Amino acid sequence: MNSDTIISMGNIAEFAEPPLPIYSSQDLERRYQRIGTLSISGGLGTVEKALDIELQRFVAVKHPTIDPSYDASAMQREAKQHARVDSIPGIAKIYAYGLEENVPFIVMEWIDAPTIADRLKTGSPLSLIESVMLASDMSWLAEEMAKRGVIHADWNTKNVFWSKENRIRLVDFGIAVGVIDRQQGAAGTLSFVAPEVLDQRTPNLFSEQWSIAAVVYASLVGRGPFDQLESSSLPLLRGKISGKRTRDAIIEGKYTPLANNEEFVQRLRRIDEPLSQARERARAIDAVFTQVFSQDSRDRFPTIQAFVQALQDACGFTDEEIRTPRFPLEESDDRVHLAHIVKTFFPNQRE
Repeated sequence: MNSDTIISMGNIAEFAEPPLPIYSSQDLERRYQRIGTLSISGGLGTVEKALDIELQRFVAVKHPTIDPSYDASAMQREAKQHARVDSIPGIAKIYAYGLEENVPFIVMEWIDAPTIADRLKTGSPLSLIESVMLASDMSWLAEEMAKRGVIHADWNTKNVFWSKENRIRLVDFGIAVGVIDRQQGAAGTLSFVAPEVLDQRTPNLFSEQWSIAAVVYASLVGRGPFDQLESSSLPLLRGKISGKRTRDAIIEGKYTPLANNEEFVQRLRRIDEPLSQARERARAIDAVFTQVFSQDSRDRFPTIQAFVQALQDACGFTDEEIRTPRFPLEESDDRVHLAHIVKTFFPNQRE
């Protein structure tokens, strides 16, 4: 597969964006009661919690960060990209788009769960099996979105929410790339950006694979696989990340092996297992990440799902432990659920 290949487009007309309600500032004030809890969504805007008075549910109202160079149509494009894919399980719902005093806003689902970044701030990285579940969910979402002509292009620990049911919710389509549009020069969050995207090439499923793997890596140890400090004398989780040094590390392929992380290796160690065996497992996981983080995208796994399978195998988990398929089963009809239950609990039962 050529590294520029994204997906076979087929009949893209069936994935046209559904119409969104367009609200005025008066509509916003009349329908939504601001709660006043603000959180920063990357560097691109603020998200405010509000109560939908008509439907009695909490929503998130996103405004862009305004500067002299801001293109007001960018948020409308974001809303359209988001609406194209928000029927996919695991993606936050979008409800409306509008203008408030000529400043655009988006109304979307309020997610009552921590992000991966929130989880890491508590000093509690995901367990190995949680990280493989995370990889499985993200890979499925990325490939489903690509079928609808959308490449998210900004997978990072702040955009992925992790629920108590071990499920993800994806947000922030501010720089999503429509496959049809072929927009050039899309940005991203540095610790999770593939080298070819840094080189101003169009994001595709190979760069998505790279970014998703970087999020999985960070979920395990609390930092990106290429993060570099401004001062090498400080512990990595305490020091300030150097943008220039991290960018150079990504471009030069200076991956930080998990097998060199003693804390991670100790966490891998099973009861009554010698440390050397845990280190060997860490090396097997490193081999998977090393392929994903290949500088030439043609040397990565052929699909994101293939990366997840390789990671699952290196970690020693079965499909039953990871509970695959995850999202398709969750949203399927009752007959599929029943068939799954029968197969699971009555394996000798004829269909």
